[in-house]
Amino acid sequence: MRLVLDCLQGVLRIILYLGFCCALYIAYRSTSDAWSTISLPKPITVIQETQRHLVAAQRRYDEISRSLASAPQDESLSKRIKDLERSTPPLVRVWPPGTNFEERSKHFLKINALRALQSGARAGRDALLAERTELAEKIEALNDGLIEAGQSLWGRVYLTGKRHWKTGLLLGCLVLGGPMLFRAFWYYSIAPLITSRAESIRLCEDRVQGLMASGRPAIQCSKPEKRLPILLQPKETLCVRASWLTALDGHARKRTQFLWRWDAPLISYAAGLVELTRVDAVDKPVNMSLSNGRDADSHITCIDLRDHPGLIFHPRHVVGVIQSGDSLRLRRYWRLASLHAWCTLQLRYISLSGTGKVIMWGVGGIEPSSPCREPQQVNQSSVAGFYGRLSYSVRRNETFWYYFVGKQPLFDDCFHGEHSYLMCHGDSRESKGGIDVWFDRILTACGKVLGF
Repeated sequence: MRLVLDCLQGVLRIILYLGFCCALYIAYRSTSDAWSTISLPKPITVIQETQRHLVAAQRRYDEISRSLASAPQDESLSKRIKDLERSTPPLVRVWPPGTNFEERSKHFLKINALRALQSGARAGRDALLAERTELAEKIEALNDGLIEAGQSLWGRVYLTGKRHWKTGLLLGCLVLGGPMLFRAFWYYSIAPLITSRAESIRLCEDRVQGLMASGRPAIQCSKPEKRLPILLQPKETLCVRASWLTALDGHARKRTQFLWRWDAPLISYAAGLVELTRVDAVDKPVNMSLSNGRDADSHITCIDLRDHPGLIFHPRHVVGVIQSGDSLRLRRYWRLASLHAWCTLQLRYISLSGTGKVIMWGVGGIEPSSPCREPQQVNQSSVAGFYGRLSYSVRRNETFWYYFVGKQPLFDDCFHGEHSYLMCHGDSRESKGGIDVWFDRILTACGKVLGF
């Protein structure tokens, strides 16, 4: 029975496929037959031919006008003839006695030559005027034909392109070369000025007593692992992304928490800390494990904070937070007057202070760097967070070509001090394509301003 049904399904699929092909061919033939019966005008060819005749007619019209302007005028010839007629020598000479036949014949020859020239000039002028009148009518007819041909769609496109192609070419050059010129201007003029003159940022002052005063490391991190075991002590609470919690003890109390911090909804949403799983250890410890099954390169690190003055972090790296009551405090620092903040467009910095644990993830893992007593320059995309007592600034990326072609940002983060920062081995941002790239860029710019 199943074989019969499969055969019927195959036959039906073949019939539908053949019918679809026949329908496409019939539609193609119908469209081509209807298209062939339409006498399509050729507006672009008509416009080109009309413009060619118009240019020739206009050139001939200008030549005739110049010829008429340079030809001897009829008034001047008439005046010269009248002057010669008045100065005709007399037939008989008084002194010395005699006749002026020879002089009078030469004089009359001049008059006749001027009259012949006047007659020829009049005939030539009349012919040129008649030809110019015909050319003027022809030019007017050609202009009317050009206007009529330009009223069609293709005619308007052709005329507009011919009229504005230079402007379009200039705008295209500006679009292609403008960003490169802008990047070169920023690299060689603005960036060195900012990095050499602007004052560094320090978010936590040294007067706050922290871990460095007791000789302990500024940031204590566990080893990055793909599957991180967590031991939740009594009276501690874990808020974690639901998809990252893979296993826990059966006696643990688990419930849903829609926002990580209700006093900071935007930060919680930007960090992806929404619709979380909250685990409470009431009487005895709870064992659990965290991992990201969607990405094998995701490594998890647990950062232990003990009376910490402030860990500046990017919320996108946070997976969960362990605290006892309200032992961790969320703070926000605005630096609107700092040029370093404006260079990276990160005007607000977010920190956690107090006692607790922050679970962070990164591609390849997140590790604390060695204390940097000398200024250390780091790629911005590799920084997951830093100790608030570090002096933070930006430095110009010295590899100009990679910045020029858009492969690296203009500025790198620079840290100076005896404390540590968190280094991510890979870029943790998701790659997107198509129109999502533009939305991602807009949201990334807005997020950087707000410290996300």
